Amino acid sequence: MSPTSRTALRRALLLGATVALAACRQDIPTSPAASPVPVSTEPALSLAGNGLWADDVGGTTAGGSQYRMLVPVDWNGDVVFYAHGFRDAAAPVVLGEEQDNFDDLRDWLGGKGYAVAYSSWKENGVATAEGTLATHQLRGLFAASFGQPVRSYLAGHSLGGLVAVRLAEKFPGQYDGALPMCGAVGGMRAEAQYLGDARALWDVFFPGTLPGDAGSLPEITDVNAQIVGPVIAAITTQPGGFQRAGAITRIAQTPVPFVTNAGPVIQGQTLVGSLAYVLAFHARGLDDLTSRTHGHLPYDNMDTEYTGPLDAATLGFVNAAVKRFESTPDAQNFLDRNYEPTGELRIPTVSIHTALDPAVPLFHEDTLRARATRAGSADMLLQRTTPAYGHCTFQLSEMQGAFNALESWVRTGVKPAS
Repeated sequence: MSPTSRTALRRALLLGATVALAACRQDIPTSPAASPVPVSTEPALSLAGNGLWADDVGGTTAGGSQYRMLVPVDWNGDVVFYAHGFRDAAAPVVLGEEQDNFDDLRDWLGGKGYAVAYSSWKENGVATAEGTLATHQLRGLFAASFGQPVRSYLAGHSLGGLVAVRLAEKFPGQYDGALPMCGAVGGMRAEAQYLGDARALWDVFFPGTLPGDAGSLPEITDVNAQIVGPVIAAITTQPGGFQRAGAITRIAQTPVPFVTNAGPVIQGQTLVGSLAYVLAFHARGLDDLTSRTHGHLPYDNMDTEYTGPLDAATLGFVNAAVKRFESTPDAQNFLDRNYEPTGELRIPTVSIHTALDPAVPLFHEDTLRARATRAGSADMLLQRTTPAYGHCTFQLSEMQGAFNALESWVRTGVKPAS
């Protein structure tokens, strides 16, 4: 390949990685975090009287979470309680209605006659417990303002998808159906292992290119400069970089997806983008997660034998060279509490996922299905996979279709065929 061609390819890969990172529609901080975490007090522009929404009620709970409840002009008596996805711990605590195209889904639901209630959580980060409490509190707030709804639905993206499953499992008598979208529905243990393994294996194949390691990091004030840029540079400039990056994705513990049914440029773009995304996601959450486990690492690979469709010599090298990390029981207990779905689903649950999600891979759906089968509740779970690449990169029509399926199931008692 000529120098000009290599330069063009590197630019294309940089663009692809940037697009991949932007696909989550969540802000990545590029400057030092403020301390303490700022809480937005800007009142939301009222939507009441705009022809769609008749009532727009909001405020802040005693616990510090902001909330908003919207009731449409032609209310059908039902409500959707929504939980947002992961937000960086240092980012401002806001409603963030545009994240994951929620505002479009919200207004579509209003047009169908559904009230919608949602909140920030009292803090960002891996705040599953806080998200569960804030979302569940919406029930009482909504009833106090508008009376008891006829039916109550749960919905959520990403980490909020796990919140929706948690509430569905814990309080099936208070909700009628659940719609987790791109959710970490296989549980926090699997997600922590996936991200930790990705970083540990990166350090095997590209040693010395990133700060810190799978168990600890220096302060990450600019994830693009400290993580994303070095990942792109390592893969695109080091000899055999693409081959080594591809080897990481072929190891069973790190099934990092990327587009393989397109030309080499698109494949390269998404390979680089996916690894940059996963490693950035690890960097964005590690310090916050360990702060919740008293500094104890929730990732453990002490007894992991890395496997996959690689030659024996490569696998032998990986297992000999990888740095080993040991977790503690209290850190694992934290992951269990925050949260490991049991699969004991007693209300209709429609879970949708993109096929090529590098941040929260499709294996989460496999895990949830296996647990539901063991619990004897597989008849309460319908799963749909869209062909998209990226995290939560659904078309609005795909989210609409999933909700329509859930709505029909709840109303008729008949589970959709697919």
